[in-house]
Amino acid sequence: MKLIFRTLLVALAALTIASTAFGQSDAEGSKDFPGITRMPNTFLQTYNHLKFDAYQFPIATVHNQYKYQSVEGEHYFIRYKVKSGGEATSALQEVRNYENAAKASGGQVVWDYFGGSGGQATFKLHKGSSEIWVYLNADTSQYELHIVVVQAMAQEVTVDATAMASSIADTGSVA
Repeated sequence: MKLIFRTLLVALAALTIASTAFGQSDAEGSKDFPGITRMPNTFLQTYNHLKFDAYQFPIATVHNQYKYQSVEGEHYFIRYKVKSGGEATSALQEVRNYENAAKASGGQVVWDYFGGSGGQATFKLHKGSSEIWVYLNADTSQYELHIVVVQAMAQEVTVDATAMASSIADTGSVA
């Protein structure tokens, strides 16, 4: 009986440790954007990559209304979360870290805003001939990055007007 109790106790302790660590490592298949590091004591919770998409980047605040610029290209969404037991940072610290890093690499801070416990910023980077836009939405327990590498869309669909006209002339309709 004592052996069963000890075994259950060890199993319960192992589950407790595992549940504390659960969700504390990077999401499967995720990775940091090349050249942009993360804040200490964080893990990559959510990662999404689209080969072509658009994102509305805030670029100004006028009379408490945001002004946006749509940017098209390869889109990454990355959410970092502070690890359990890790030292939390303020939104201001997160935003200033990313802004300073962008400026140090020759980038430009386009816009930033602080309100309540959160902060936001948009900045542009240049890597070789590529233009990269980054939007940061930060608070004390997590922050998110939307990153768009500007590029033209690869055309994958064609329309052949001559073939459609020929089909109409031959059959009276287009399949």
